[in-house]
Amino acid sequence: RIGLLLEADWHYPLLIMAILRLGAVACPLNTRWPRDVLKEALEQISCNFVVAHTREGEPEKEMWGLHVLNVEHLLRAGTPEELTDTQPFTIDVFQLATILFTSGSTGQGKAVVHTYGNHYYSAKGSNANIRVHSGDRWLLSLPFFHVSGLSILFRCILAGGTVVLPQAGESIHDASRQFGVTHLSLVPMQLQKFLKAGPDPVVLKKLRAVLGGGAAFSGNLIQEARHHGIPLHTSYGLTEACSQVTTTCPNTSPEEHISSGKALKYREVMVDEEGEILVRGEVLFAGYIEGEEMVLPVREGGWFATGDLGTLDQQGYLRVT
Repeated sequence: RIGLLLEADWHYPLLIMAILRLGAVACPLNTRWPRDVLKEALEQISCNFVVAHTREGEPEKEMWGLHVLNVEHLLRAGTPEELTDTQPFTIDVFQLATILFTSGSTGQGKAVVHTYGNHYYSAKGSNANIRVHSGDRWLLSLPFFHVSGLSILFRCILAGGTVVLPQAGESIHDASRQFGVTHLSLVPMQLQKFLKAGPDPVVLKKLRAVLGGGAAFSGNLIQEARHHGIPLHTSYGLTEACSQVTTTCPNTSPEEHISSGKALKYREVMVDEEGEILVRGEVLFAGYIEGEEMVLPVREGGWFATGDLGTLDQQGYLRVT
């Protein structure tokens, strides 16, 4: 288990791919956590190493008994021949791939374990709905330590698209214009700022899809986005389901846009008698880390209770209440 305590720069995707190739587990860590919260998280997941930016000339140090590896030193190691391994390799879909922490909206954040298959089927189902092609550019507008940010990487890798890493402090609008961004992932506050800036016709001409998630989108915000010609896809998802569960499709009607869409491929969704949203499928996580064990709390039939409430209409559109 390798902790990644890094800002989202070009080192990050290389490390994720290298860790998967090794058969290790990548553990993206929230760079905004206080030191005591970080210490608790590292202990919770029994981390072996941490990769971070350390001071020049300090390739390794200790952090609470853990080895901290300097990312620049790590990626400079080895000869060019050793760093260019083009041999094909196989990854088992059941291989543990990542540990991500939930935001802790209902208390202490939980350590969620995903398999390689979870990420693969999450990306595959998303790409079947929101197409990504070679040459497309998806802006990394969310951090890698959130599943919504990390999933951008897997979608682009699977489809041969490009992940655009903005400069620190660069606005979504400016980065979209500079790099010809075709796809965006935005939470409601980000979309509000994007609209407030006044969408640039040059940006809108390139933009093919905006995936909205992270919280509920108001009807007014959805209508304003549509008025400006923004190709918005509202969605419902959670860390335990490896990002999206339901999403609106490209030809969704204005009425159906005021929903979180239908279940994507490799996911199933239902609402029980109490109105709680249940999910299952290939994207469902491997379990929570609880002490020395990994626990997957599911009901009969493999259904995971999300703790969220909603309704499901006869056409399969989910509305989160």
